[in-house]
Amino acid sequence: MKTTIKTKIATVLTAILFLIAIFPTIICAAKAYPIKIVSLTSFRKISVKGNVEVMLVQRKDIGINYAEDNLGSVKAILDGQTLRITANGSEMSKIFIYVNDLYRIEAEDHAIVKTQGKLKIPYLQVFLRNEAQVEINSETSSLYTSISDHAKLTLSGSTDNHFLVTGKAPRLIFENFAALKTSIKPLEISIMDKEIAFNLSSINIIN
Repeated sequence: MKTTIKTKIATVLTAILFLIAIFPTIICAAKAYPIKIVSLTSFRKISVKGNVEVMLVQRKDIGINYAEDNLGSVKAILDGQTLRITANGSEMSKIFIYVNDLYRIEAEDHAIVKTQGKLKIPYLQVFLRNEAQVEINSETSSLYTSISDHAKLTLSGSTDNHFLVTGKAPRLIFENFAALKTSIKPLEISIMDKEIAFNLSSINIIN
């Protein structure tokens, strides 16, 4: 009888230890599941908002996954050629976005966008606002960057033409970045140009 009880206890302890051993693996695997989205077709623009960190990876097949150390959740919507990522939770969401051909990145709130490896694309636009942080390593013919509020931009790589629109005290860092030509324009003037263009278009519509 005692032998039977000891055998059962040993079996239970073995099962518990087995569950403890595999439990972390189960959690990590769950974090790596693809983010649910109705239909992910080709996109060339990414808009990121909220408490989320995005790692961009260039490859042939596009996709979007949670990182293994992800703690939050995101909402992903494909709007035409724009992939919109929103995270409203208090926990930091971490995701990987696999891109092929990309031309525009928008980041706002506390969003963080980084690149794994180097993005090799002809043209790239990067817009930052609020407290967003973007670290881009790219090789382009033309690079357009716009920094407003308290956003921070870190650039590495190279471009033929760099068009920079920024406020009075930009948080801009160059790390092994080279541009054959750089044009700098104050943010206030850029906004004024847009307003003038809008007013002119309104006049044309009225006429």
